[in-house]
Amino acid sequence: MKTQFFRNRLSQFSVRFFSCIAISFFLQACASKQVPIKYYDFGVIPKPVAAVPAPGPACKLPLLQLADITAPSSLSSNMMLYRLLYSDEQQTHTYANHRWNMTPVQLLTQRIKMQLAARGAKLIDSGINKLNVLQLRLEIEDFNQYFTDATRSYAQLQIRASLIREHKLLAQTMLQQQVNADSADAPAGAKAMRLATDELILNLTHWLCEQTEP
Repeated sequence: MKTQFFRNRLSQFSVRFFSCIAISFFLQACASKQVPIKYYDFGVIPKPVAAVPAPGPACKLPLLQLADITAPSSLSSNMMLYRLLYSDEQQTHTYANHRWNMTPVQLLTQRIKMQLAARGAKLIDSGINKLNVLQLRLEIEDFNQYFTDATRSYAQLQIRASLIREHKLLAQTMLQQQVNADSADAPAGAKAMRLATDELILNLTHWLCEQTEP
């Protein structure tokens, strides 16, 4: 009887032991199958081609000081944000497995400097104290992907632009750009945001030309 008892206990222990091992392997397999995070930016900065003039208005942009771009605290990280207009437009969502590779402020600063320089603008560092130089201040008001339903979305970028000289506001405007996404997902939203940014920068350049023409 005792022998049979110990055999039963040993059998129960073996079942529990191998069950624990199986569960452990299962959990490790699940962990190894986690979806990796994908990172996005606005694409490789194109190399300038001397034979092809930069697109945009044919005006001579003045020397500009680009102040540090400001943004709401919701844009202080590299999370990719979206809103469901058909569900609850007051709630902001973030993609779980998709990120910008830097913050929206850094993305826009890099793109704006590149685009303005390609159009002939000369930019000086924001830390240089030159009161007589035109200062361009940009405030990001919106940088989101919006879903109108479960299958359609668009990227929206909105910026307030101000021209200042010697602490005096000379001109101010609000620029907004929307671009429809090819599909209702993060990769399409990232592409649409890049296109919206480039179109908005072109409109910003037009506005700068209008303000600085003699």
